[in-house]
Amino acid sequence: IALNDDWDLISRTIIPLTTTPNSDHPGSRTTGLGDINPSFFFAKKIREDLTVGVGPSFFLPTATQSDLGSGKWSAGPGFVFVYKPKHWVI
Repeated sequence: IALNDDWDLISRTIIPLTTTPNSDHPGSRTTGLGDINPSFFFAKKIREDLTVGVGPSFFLPTATQSDLGSGKWSAGPGFVFVYKPKHWVI
């Protein structure tokens, strides 16, 4: 999202669908939704092909099973470097 001529807001949310060995029943698996991780970056284009940004990142305790998440809220700083040479985004 363009905030002005110099700054953009980049939003990235990870919604993990995961499976893991079940700790209560050896040989079986637990499958479901893990903790959701939304991040927001205030970003500035440094060159035509390079953007850098910084902002908050959160972990929300949204796991459908206790084996699939931490069960805790957390937050911290996030950083992003976006390099776009020709037809790629890295």
